[in-house]
Formats: sequence, structure tokens, C-alpha cells
Amino acid sequence: MGVMITASHNPPDYAGIKLKESFGGSARPNVQAEISRIASDTSAPDFFLEPTYMHHDIASPLDDYYEALIAAFAEADLSRRNSDVYKPHISRTLVVDYMHGAAAEVVPAFLSRLGFTEHNLREDRDPTFGGVSPEPLPSKLGDLVDAVREYNGDALGFAFDGDGDRLTVVDESGEFVENHELFSIYLRHLAKNRRLQGRAVGTVSFSAMIDRVADDLSIPLKRVPVGFKAVSEEFLKGDVMIGGEESGGTGFGFWLPERDALVMVLFLLEALDCEGKSLVDLRRELDAHYGPLRFGRADLKLASTISYDELDRVLPGVGDPVAAMNIHKIDRQDGRKLVLSGDSWILFRLSGTEPAVRLYAESPKKSLTDTLLHDAGEMISSLLMHR
Repeated sequence: MGVMITASHNPPDYAGIKLKESFGGSARPNVQAEISRIASDTSAPDFFLEPTYMHHDIASPLDDYYEALIAAFAEADLSRRNSDVYKPHISRTLVVDYMHGAAAEVVPAFLSRLGFTEHNLREDRDPTFGGVSPEPLPSKLGDLVDAVREYNGDALGFAFDGDGDRLTVVDESGEFVENHELFSIYLRHLAKNRRLQGRAVGTVSFSAMIDRVADDLSIPLKRVPVGFKAVSEEFLKGDVMIGGEESGGTGFGFWLPERDALVMVLFLLEALDCEGKSLVDLRRELDAHYGPLRFGRADLKLASTISYDELDRVLPGVGDPVAAMNIHKIDRQDGRKLVLSGDSWILFRLSGTEPAVRLYAESPKKSLTDTLLHDAGEMISSLLMHR
């Protein structure tokens, strides 16, 4: 059993424990439940205070980790690879914002080993994360965008969250790359260049673009509830080559049933190298072949909690523009996802930890997506006023 002490992408006050099982992924629900049961059993002996359990060794796994990374990318059957150690053919500067997180202790040494030129931001260790929660959202990454644009199209930008399992990418033009675009690029690369077979897994909050790409490649795609633990459970069933969520985490079957942002970086660079194209160009191709689709999300803080029963009572009467677009179906797998006409949808998810609603929406136009999110928020506000 592995133990991580981390606040993940949250403020430092939320530091807690993540448990990892022998397969490298998060502890399964039944394992976590058993640990909670033992921890809450006041009659259990306090064995942690016994001297036998106080001894520990400090060992770094980094060398093994680096060697495993090299093996994972060197063994790929790639037509353009010309050495036993993966290295891109196109020289590129990487601008990396570590947000004062743990990735700064791991990633720079490996990227240097591969010969990249790095421009690092917020790489110093700071347990307060500079007073900002280390979640790589566009609103927190202005310096990253500015730094990428200084290189006039010859650099990519990456931002890691606090514990290095989520990633945000900035393309050569200084534009943020949507996570469904990254997932789609990964999926095409797995099938086209690595020539792998298997299933794909995505959460219900993910863009419909991943469905279109999977259909085009004849790859089975399964939708699961939000949260990577649901994706990880599918990995453990076997035959999954990629799984991800819209919040910036992706896992690969050739690696671990878990997110790893450095692997995501390397896999993207490998895809660009194989295609011989810029990320800007690959994004344009996706839009031309599978789009346009514009995704959006909003978190609505509430004065008090609401239930799905209350939400169900108002969904049939949801106002324009949703009503005018026709509700084809309501998916209740995780929250309430209204599948609409015109390649559009909106998802309502109630927070399990605070009075809040997570809103996700997608349509062919950003203006319509913004309107869907706005009107959904107004509907929730009206529900609270008239309850």
C-alpha cells in the first residue's frame, strides 16, 4: 500500500491522504471502507505506537520511475522514432508552470535528460502554493500564456496541479487546449501510430467529441460517473487503452490505471512528433473533422443544498433556449444530463461535500454554450427562491 500526503489541487488546508494499491492506482472503495472501519474501531490495539512499526527507510523511487518512462516510450512501434530513447525530432522549448507543487521535484530532471529547453515558472517549493490553490485553471495561468507567446510560436506550455496528476496545456499560439481535444489527440495517436487496440473510457461530463473520434476509429467507448476512481475501475477490468475525465486527468493502458501528468506531456509530444505537425494544426484538424463543439463549465455556490428530487420537478419546464432545442433524453447515470437537439447537452451535478451545483454544457457555438450555462444557473436560483 502506498500513501500520499497531499491537498491535490486544493488549498493547503485540505491536505489529506491518498491511498495507492499495488497496481499503482487509487485504493478501491472496498479497501478504503475497510481501512476506515479499522481506523474508527476504538477497541483495536494501538499498534502504530509499537517500536516495531516506528522504523522506516527513506528511498527515492525516481530512478526506477525514469527508467520505466524511457521503456514505455522506447518500446513503441513508431515509424518516425530513430533512437532507443524517445526524443522529439522537432526542437521545442517547453514552458512549464509547476504552481509550487510536487511535480517540480520530479519533472525538470527528466525533461532535461531528454534534451528539452525549459522555461520554468513557480518551480520553488512552497507548501502554501503562493497563496493560490494549485489547480491549473486558465484564470491562474496568465504568466504561462505570456511566456509561451514570447517564443513566437516555437514553444508549448504546460501547467501541473499540486500533486502532478492533472495537466493544462497551452498551444504554440498561446491558446488553452481543451481537455477533450487532448484526449482526442491521444486516442487517435494510440490507434493510428501506436496501432493499439482496446476500449476507451470517459466520464459523463466529457465532450461529445470523444464519442465522434471513437466512432470514427471503431473504438468502443464507455461513459462512467465523474471522478477518476470510476475510470480506474474500468482499467482493472482489462482491455482499456485510455481513460480520462474532463478536469484534466488521463490514464493509459500501457502505463498505470492512474493519472500521471508527465506521461500526458510525453505522450502529447510523441503524438506531435509522429504527425510532424504543431499542436495548433492538430486542433484545427479535430475541429474540421469532428467539430465544431464548444465545451463550458460553471460552479454555482448555493445558500443551501438542493436534492435531485427537487431538480427533477423543474427540469421538464426548463426555459429557453433549452426548451426550444427539445430534450431528447435525460441521463441519470451521474447527475442529470439533458441531451438536446442540435448536438448540444447540459449536465447538472450536485456536490456531495458542499452546497453547490456543477454545471457542464456543450454546443456547436460558444455563445450558445454560455447561454445554456447561464440559463441553467437561473433555473437553479429560481428553484431556491420558490421552494
